[in-house]
Amino acid sequence: MKTYLINLDRSPERLARMDRIFRSLSLEYERVPAVDGRSLAEAEIRRHNRVAREPLSAGEIGCFLSHRAAWVRVVEAGVPHAAVMEDDLHLCRAARSFLSSDEWIPADADIVKVETNGRRIVVDRTEIGIGAGHSLTLLRGPHNGTGGYIISLDCARRLIERDAAMLMPVDEFLFNPQSPLFGSLRIYQILPALCIQELIHNRARAQGFLASQIAYGRKQDKPRLSRWEKLKRETLRLKHQLRSWIAAHRLNIFSDRIKVRVAFGGNLERSQ
Repeated sequence: MKTYLINLDRSPERLARMDRIFRSLSLEYERVPAVDGRSLAEAEIRRHNRVAREPLSAGEIGCFLSHRAAWVRVVEAGVPHAAVMEDDLHLCRAARSFLSSDEWIPADADIVKVETNGRRIVVDRTEIGIGAGHSLTLLRGPHNGTGGYIISLDCARRLIERDAAMLMPVDEFLFNPQSPLFGSLRIYQILPALCIQELIHNRARAQGFLASQIAYGRKQDKPRLSRWEKLKRETLRLKHQLRSWIAAHRLNIFSDRIKVRVAFGGNLERSQ
C-alpha cells in the first residue's frame, strides 16, 4: 500500500523528522507538496469562500487543496488503497504492518481513519478483529482531524468530483455528520489508533517547527461576517444539525449498540 505524506516546501525539518520515523518502521512514502495557504491570492480565497458555509481561512483552504492533491495522486497511481498522512505525526510500531498491506481493509471501506484526536468518539458497537490487538468499527459521529487516514481508489475519485464545493475545512468535510458527504461514505475507525498529531499528543510543547501550520489563520485571516451572514450561517448550522439528528435517530445510533471510547495504541516511534 502506498503512503502519501503532505509537506510544505517551507517545512524541511518536518519532512526530515517524518523520514526518520518512516525509515525506523521500514515504510516507504511519497511526498506530496502541500499548498501553502499563505501564498494564495486574495481572489482565490474569495472564490473558495463563495461556496463555503462559513469563511475558511487561507490555511484551511491550503490544507483542503493539499489533501485534494493527495487524492489526485491516488487516482493517478490507480492503487486500491493508499494512506494519506500529514507531517506532524507520532506513529505506533503497529503502524508498520497495517501500512504495509491493505489485505485487512474491508471491501466496503471508503476511508479508514487511523488517527485519534484525543477526544471521545461515537462508533458502532460491532467490531471486526484485524489482528495485533486492533479492530475496526464504523465511525458514527464527528472525529475531526486529517493527520492520518486510508482512502480507497473509488472514494478518491468521488472526492475529486465533489470537492469543487469546498463547503468546510477538509476534516469536517470528511468526518463530520453535518457534512453532506458523511452519509454517503463508509468510514471505519481503527481501534486503537495508529497515530496522533504532535499538537494533540504534546499540547503543552507543540511549538517551533511542529506547531500547527494552519491554526495561524483560523481566526486572523477569515473575512468578517455581516449580521445577515451570521444569521444565515447559524440557520444553516441548525438545519444540518437537525438533519443529522433525524438521520442518526433512523439509524438508532443512540441505542446501546453504540459506544464511546478513546483510541490510541502506545509504543510510539519518536523522532524529534
